[in-house]
Order: sequence, then C-alpha cells, then structure tokens
Amino acid sequence: MNLYYQAWRYLLRTTVPFLTRIEVTGLEHIPSEGPAILVSNHISMADPPILIGYVKRQIHFFIKVELLDHLVYRIILPPGDPIPVQRGKADRMALRKAEAILKSGGIVGIYPEGTRNQSGETQEGRSGAIFLAHRTGSIIVPVAISGTEGIFRPGFPWFHRARVRMTIGEPFRLADLGEAESSDREALAFALMARVAALLPARYRGVYAERAA
Repeated sequence: MNLYYQAWRYLLRTTVPFLTRIEVTGLEHIPSEGPAILVSNHISMADPPILIGYVKRQIHFFIKVELLDHLVYRIILPPGDPIPVQRGKADRMALRKAEAILKSGGIVGIYPEGTRNQSGETQEGRSGAIFLAHRTGSIIVPVAISGTEGIFRPGFPWFHRARVRMTIGEPFRLADLGEAESSDREALAFALMARVAALLPARYRGVYAERAA
C-alpha cells in the first residue's frame, strides 16, 4: 500500500462512520495476502471510498477512461493506480493491466454492471471478472452495498447521513459457481452477480431476485 493510498484510507476510515450510519460485516473474508477480485454492485459514487476505508489492502479499481480528462474527477477518483477502461467494448489493455496486478498478488475491484445503477436494483453483470478469474486463478470476493444511493440528493439538503450496509461474502472460485464447465461467460457472470445479489436486501436484487432468494 503506497503512502498516498494509505493516507486516503486513514482519512476515509475516520470520516465515513461520521458521515453515514454504516454497518460493515464480513471483513474477515478479505484475504490478507494473495490475488483477489472484489466484485460489487454499484449505486453511488460513495461506494469506492467506503471500500477503500474499510479494506486493509490497496484496491485497484476499474474506472472509465473519460473521467481522467477532468481535473476534479482526477482529484476525487480512488487513489492507488486505478485501471482506466474504455466502456462499451472489451478493453484488452485494461484487462492486461488488471491481470498483471493479480498475478503480482494484488487486489482488483470491479463493478460488473459497468456503471452506477440509478434505480438501486442490481442489473446483469459483464464477464470481465470471469475472464480475469479464469486467466489468473484468483479468488472472487462478493461485496454488497446498500443505502449509499441516499447519501447525495438532487435538492437541498444535498447531503444526507444515510443508513448504509456493506456485506462482504465468503470468497469463492469459478469452479464453485456450478456453471464452471460451461464455456458461456455470460452465464458465469450471471451466476457471479447472483452471489452478490444474495447478500443484498430484497429490494436491491433486481434481475437476480428469484435466484438470490
């Protein structure tokens, strides 16, 4: 963990409990060493800072490359060598960088839905995490976040001390998904996100409601 990331983590770990009414469970499921892919639903810009504040290892997040064109976003983006990605296509350069991080024993953070979900209901995930897990043999750690959509509001008062829950589930490997013998990455991605959805309150489960029940 570099010093810049460590300083941000300390700041966030100190301030998040004051800015939100947060409940965090399952931190023991984050491996203390070795490669891991954190996969989570994504409903607010507050999601990455909360993960940074509570996970004791440096997380390399995928971020959309266009954000790097804006100074404000460069300042507030997650620290620690994020992975710029071109949305709307298979970005091989981003995947290669993520693969290298995992093969060196690091942690990569992925939001398989591809973007923030304004409704809060979990949508179908893409297969990037499946590709990386297959290529590197890394474990996958499901992370479910709820309540962060209530932190920032469109009208005054713009900030609300929302009740937030972050649940980190038990790590698993591709073979544990049950569909692992299938060559259909989309089916595997669906099974992966169903594990995330199962950790969420029912109203957030979206397209995975029946499978996660």
